[in-house]
Amino acid sequence: MLNEETYEKLISMRMHGLAAAFDDYLKERRHDKLTFEERFGLMVDREWTERQERKLKRRLTGAKLREPACVEDINLDDLGISPIGDLERRDLLEVLEDRHGVRSTIVTSQIPVNKWHDTIGDPTIADAFLDRLLHRAHRIELKPGPSLL
Repeated sequence: MLNEETYEKLISMRMHGLAAAFDDYLKERRHDKLTFEERFGLMVDREWTERQERKLKRRLTGAKLREPACVEDINLDDLGISPIGDLERRDLLEVLEDRHGVRSTIVTSQIPVNKWHDTIGDPTIADAFLDRLLHRAHRIELKPGPSLL
């Protein structure tokens, strides 16, 4: 009875994410080994995430963009800063294949594009990777100079 009242109060206070997390906890009890603070933190995180998603959706709707906005863009930051293993190469190629021509992908790297074949490692995967990235890309190449730090 107390759980139902708690759930209803969360809904009436417009804490839908917290209510959903509380309901999931009651149904699944998969977090029984966590401390109260850890469980509570997970529930608050869910509420916060749902509020952020609603805020973003509201802003995108209000922006009146000419084209639909995509919030599923990804940014590959500092590509090649560490060696890329075979599994990572294949996973990255799969992601790029799924996104090719459908979603935006932003790549930043300190390594010039003409050195990416060496960085990626496997020449066949490197060709496929670069084909999907550079075919319709907008490239901005920075000139070497003093660091901004």
